[in-house]
Amino acid sequence: ALALPAAQSVVDVLLAFGWRESRPHPTTLRDGTMTVLQPLALANSSVSQRTVTLSDDHVLTDLFLKNLTLADTVNRLYLHVLSRPATPEEHDEISTLLGPGFSQRRVPGAAVNPPPGRRLTRVSWSNHLSPEATRLKLKLERLVRAGDPPTRRLVAGWRELAEDVIWALINSPEFVFAQ
Repeated sequence: ALALPAAQSVVDVLLAFGWRESRPHPTTLRDGTMTVLQPLALANSSVSQRTVTLSDDHVLTDLFLKNLTLADTVNRLYLHVLSRPATPEEHDEISTLLGPGFSQRRVPGAAVNPPPGRRLTRVSWSNHLSPEATRLKLKLERLVRAGDPPTRRLVAGWRELAEDVIWALINSPEFVFAQ
């Protein structure tokens, strides 16, 4: 009942990249060896789902809703995800993908999706052995795995293209080593 499903999903991905839960002997050099667990963790984790899905509390949703040019949007996307501007080739490729429908990407007057009820804090050390506490944590785990609902403020087809671009960027070898 004392589990933290959202935090554990992050820990699972970090473990695949060499992070240790216990830090009595910290390492100063990062092992750059790729393992099969790393792409699996990025491709299949709820952390990746939350990173890619453009929900109403996602920082990239705010970027895509801003009144920016396509060129500025692509550059800011690269700065946000890879900490660098897009190369001219990358800029052209992403602009080709996101360009169609870019000017009509916003849905005027669309309501904000309410955040899911992931803040179930009724479990503490005093009641964590209660069966109800376990039920609450299992419900929280289901909510974390389901992820946030996608925003309604972006046109669905265009939003899905943008999510595909984000997916490609976070699954690139550069992302693994830049972060």
